[in-house]
Amino acid sequence: MRGARMRLWSGRSFGWAAASAMVILFHAVGSRHALAGGGPETTLLVVNSASPGSQTIANYYQSIRNIPASNVVYVEWTGTMSHVDINTFRDKILVPVLKAVDEHDQLGTPIDCITYSSDFPWAINFTTDIPPGREKQQAFQNPEGSLTGMTYLYIPVLAKQPTAYCDYAVNRYMRLRELRDEAPYELNLEYNGMISNSPTIKDGYRKLREPAEPSSIGSHGFQNWYGWGAKGELIESGGIRYILSTSLGITFGRGNTVGEVVNYLQRGATADGKSPAGTIYFMENEDVRSTTRKPGIPMAMEQLKLLKVAARIEQGAVPLRKNDVQGLLCGVADFDWRKSSSTILPGAICENLTSYGAIFDPTAGQTPVSEFMRNGAAGTSGTVAEPFSIQNKFPHPMVQVHYARGCSLAEAFYQAVYSPYQLLIIGDPLCKPWANIPQVRVEGCAAGDTLKGKITMRPSATLPRRGAVDRFELYVDGSKIDKCGLNENLELDTTGYSDGYHDVRVVGIERSAIETRGEVVLPVTFNNYGRSIEFETIPKKTVRAGIPIKLVAKSPGAMGVAFYHNQQVIAKFKGESGEASVDSKLLGEGPVALRAIGWGSVNPSEVSKHAASPPVELTLENGTAGE
Repeated sequence: MRGARMRLWSGRSFGWAAASAMVILFHAVGSRHALAGGGPETTLLVVNSASPGSQTIANYYQSIRNIPASNVVYVEWTGTMSHVDINTFRDKILVPVLKAVDEHDQLGTPIDCITYSSDFPWAINFTTDIPPGREKQQAFQNPEGSLTGMTYLYIPVLAKQPTAYCDYAVNRYMRLRELRDEAPYELNLEYNGMISNSPTIKDGYRKLREPAEPSSIGSHGFQNWYGWGAKGELIESGGIRYILSTSLGITFGRGNTVGEVVNYLQRGATADGKSPAGTIYFMENEDVRSTTRKPGIPMAMEQLKLLKVAARIEQGAVPLRKNDVQGLLCGVADFDWRKSSSTILPGAICENLTSYGAIFDPTAGQTPVSEFMRNGAAGTSGTVAEPFSIQNKFPHPMVQVHYARGCSLAEAFYQAVYSPYQLLIIGDPLCKPWANIPQVRVEGCAAGDTLKGKITMRPSATLPRRGAVDRFELYVDGSKIDKCGLNENLELDTTGYSDGYHDVRVVGIERSAIETRGEVVLPVTFNNYGRSIEFETIPKKTVRAGIPIKLVAKSPGAMGVAFYHNQQVIAKFKGESGEASVDSKLLGEGPVALRAIGWGSVNPSEVSKHAASPPVELTLENGTAGE
């Protein structure tokens, strides 16, 4: 994990960021604040290093979405996979993850979304945050929040203020036409990334209020530096801040298998930018689970009609004998999707308002939301404790509208729920079936090039539908180093990096409020100092269960070589040539990319003495993906 300390062959310690296999840059260039979000470069993938299943899901997701190695963070979690107390959650999970977020921010690459792989606790009990004598207050009935909701609301969660994170209208990104009473609480947002200096919230309890209907003024992309005002207005200085969060999958109890999670992640990604022709279904019945959200359906239907996206209101629990389910909003205690004879299409958000949809304990009642994912949905949500049919705790029907306007799955969900603290959002946060994704081209640099000195690149892009690209960003090894407008150039000084392999990306950002991102990835080699490294693995392509991976490397003039899986050091040796081995079972299953770094000095800033190998891609078959 970034921020931890590691020791190499010399006995001297290096910061993890400096020794990262992909972040071999020794100066930081670029804007402090990102100007767009919703892409792999601004998504942090959190992996439980103690769980083979978590590692397997992360391996596949990283490959599917091309997540930079610098954006994969490993947290060793050996505790419960279901319910955990909030102090443990803060100390062992949230704070380490936010430290990694802060390190990216310091390098000029803010993280907009935190997505957890499997095998983290999905329910957070915050009883200890409730002041004495307030236990029975309505706001704290069933004092449990979700992994994703409590991460999204990280500022009041760090401040230990349940009056804020349980507020019925805490989420200003769920924009309001107006508030029916006074403006909500104000936060001290002088958050500078130092966890020990968490912001404070004005003290005092007040009656939780009912907000107005959401506005239909449009949808908006998300960036973590955006502040949101009392009426949902975007404030570039001040306001309340959040960070998007989803869980890729729950594999505990009534959740999905590892194989099911991998399948729906792969399936959902195929829908990106396709403007699918399926139908959004809104189910109605006389159950309170359905009537709670019924008033918002006409607004959503009207907006979908304007977008020329098919939508239907059906009576009953779930659609019957429909082969075109591109989205679903329903409210029912139990259902059997397979008996419905309906088909969920790739990229669909399918979710259900019921009490125990995201309670995965084996003895729980009602149908869990994992049933949607098992049958091909890209995303879903449910509450982790009894929500008492309060609309504010569930997605408004407008979730389907934000999605159909081109927002990512995570953006669509969080623009549609006022009070997400109990809502567990499951699925691929980057899935975006209706997005207008820029197709980026670059002159002056091509995949496979060997570069030296200063490089000038001329980016351009086209869009599948009407519109234009507003600007471009340049990333090297996961860090943003330059930006430019249309008909302008990007500049890269390769002398500030070690010799060898580097991941160069040019991202084009759509000119709209949603700011959809498209990218081109250019694997290249820098050669300024004559340093080199050779690296191979045995076996070379496929590794079966129980077979160790032999790592062989040679880097002339190096004092030692370290081998990496993302930012994890998995083996090392002293000297310029040699070999080491790693147990394949420690890496999970699926596609992995291993790297070797020849360190020519104990000082990471001496870039002229280091060399980075191209990744060696392997497929690990350890027998867990189908479980």
